[in-house]
Amino acid sequence: MNQTRTVAIINPLPEVLSHFQRALVDNLSFGDGPSRVSAVVLDVPSAEMPAGSGTGDRMRAGVAFLTQARKEIVASGADVVVNLWPTFGYMDAALWRGLRVEPTVWTILHDVQPLRQQFGYWPQMVGPLRLGSPGRHRWVVHTSDAQMEAASLGLGTPDVLPHPLLPNDVDSSAGSREVLVFGQYKPARDLDLLERLGPALRADGLVPKVVGRGWPEIPGWDIEDRFVAEREVQPLLASAAVVLIPYKKYYQSGVALRALESGTPVVGLRNGFLTEYLGQDWPGLVVSDSIERWVEAIHGAVAVEESAVRTVVQEARSKVSAVWQDGLTRAL
Repeated sequence: MNQTRTVAIINPLPEVLSHFQRALVDNLSFGDGPSRVSAVVLDVPSAEMPAGSGTGDRMRAGVAFLTQARKEIVASGADVVVNLWPTFGYMDAALWRGLRVEPTVWTILHDVQPLRQQFGYWPQMVGPLRLGSPGRHRWVVHTSDAQMEAASLGLGTPDVLPHPLLPNDVDSSAGSREVLVFGQYKPARDLDLLERLGPALRADGLVPKVVGRGWPEIPGWDIEDRFVAEREVQPLLASAAVVLIPYKKYYQSGVALRALESGTPVVGLRNGFLTEYLGQDWPGLVVSDSIERWVEAIHGAVAVEESAVRTVVQEARSKVSAVWQDGLTRAL
């Protein structure tokens, strides 16, 4: 019989990472056999700050989070701690070592190198921060590509544990012709691809649409430049025929998993992340910058039946759960 151990989850960004937190708790308890870990979310004050907040405010919020988190961890008697976001970027490793908590703290590094400048992600600090006792802190990334990137920065060799996802329990919109790009604009988005793709999709009777903040006008695309509240995300993704992931390069995509959870197939560049979840034969994986190949992949994904999407989610959820439970069990 497996011994159940307690995994404490701390979340510096409870609003931003609310869905991720729910998915992780679900995946840790999901599976056919007896659960080897029991997840508990600790009540720690948020370290979220409004846009434009100064460095001093961010420092004070981060210190308050770490101070209270240490108290809650000690009181919980947890065997291992999963920290959902590095409050101080790369400096988290040294700070957690300094706090000297007994259980190992795993901090999830979602963005090994952020697409835009973020507080604490200063590569020049990595070397000095590695000095001293290794302590009981480890980085966690979601893909082997991210692991290699982290190692190249001098962050050691993080553990690779896949991005969690929730079960698919939403009916997508049958007959939709909408090709949706969702999320805030970032420089890594492939605008050249979208500019060439929009008119081609229109010519095929599809409706290209972008919803998110900061996007420029793109020929052939309907643009909704706005913030999308959490309660809107799943209905929005479920309303599309397909969700397009238009990155030039990426390690992971939470939007892709949210789309699958909503019953909507995805299309994107073939890489380790999408292949891991969708399989080698998924019709929406593209290996070329040819517009013809992208259009072909989009039509192929549109034709995927919702039952097939549900199967993909169920199989991926089982795998994610097993990998997380095995990884955490080895850490105990």
